[in-house]
Amino acid sequence: MGWVTSSFEAHSDWIRAIDMVGCFVLSCSSDSSIRLSDFRSGVGIGVCLGHKQVVEDVKFIPSKLNKYLDKLMNVENDKDNDIYKRLGYKYAVSCGRDKLIKFWKLPLAVISENSQSTTNSLNPYGECIFEIKGHESWIKSLKFHYNDKYLISCSDDQTIKVWDISNLNLNDIQPI
Repeated sequence: MGWVTSSFEAHSDWIRAIDMVGCFVLSCSSDSSIRLSDFRSGVGIGVCLGHKQVVEDVKFIPSKLNKYLDKLMNVENDKDNDIYKRLGYKYAVSCGRDKLIKFWKLPLAVISENSQSTTNSLNPYGECIFEIKGHESWIKSLKFHYNDKYLISCSDDQTIKVWDISNLNLNDIQPI
């Protein structure tokens, strides 16, 4: 039997899913928000707001895909790229009961001298960079294919959809 070594409150309602990269945890909740936290301290780094209903799942987007999203957003020479590389994250994707898949540029964590992460008080909010409406009902779960090229979504509409991240086009976003 294991022992709880720490815990922290991240949301005001049920937590639906978590994902992790390095010491950072993404969580989503019935409170319609996504929170980025440092799991070592429980400090909230930032929040993503924009879903209109329960957020069912959230995932860090693998860093191999940053080049596609940067190109799509015309930020191939993002001045913060080196900081994001050090942190191990830049983008996230979420889905929920509003039938949307949302892509987020996450806020930067500020790393103190003692290597602790803190909130960027100048901008603690993630930016929704685009969204996809491709399901007819609640989207329940997201998963990246092992080659990190495809995002797979499943829904209460009884479908599984496969999205090619390397070929996303904001004018014509369709599943493959």
